[in-house]
Amino acid sequence: MTAPHNPYKNGVNERENQSIVGYVRAMLHDQDLSLHLWAEACSKAVYLKNQSPHHILGMITPHDTFLGRKSDVSHFKNFGASVYFHVSMGLQLSMRSIYSISVAYFP
Repeated sequence: MTAPHNPYKNGVNERENQSIVGYVRAMLHDQDLSLHLWAEACSKAVYLKNQSPHHILGMITPHDTFLGRKSDVSHFKNFGASVYFHVSMGLQLSMRSIYSISVAYFP
């Protein structure tokens, strides 16, 4: 535990938060996305960090260490990638897909 309102006493966590903020800033500016997507970018940055190998764990991911098995990364996509969603309802000549931007993972 740390004292409230004293971030300088919690250096490891503060450094980790700054790393995540750096990832978020890079993801948002790389794809020219609006800053209101910061929460989704933060969630994805933490998810990717947990799926990345770490030297302290012997180049094994924290996710693999926790579950005890190799994780599937086939669902990874670029943050802000173009996606099309299928629309099943509508008139006969209406659009069958909607253009959108991918900002989250749903494994």
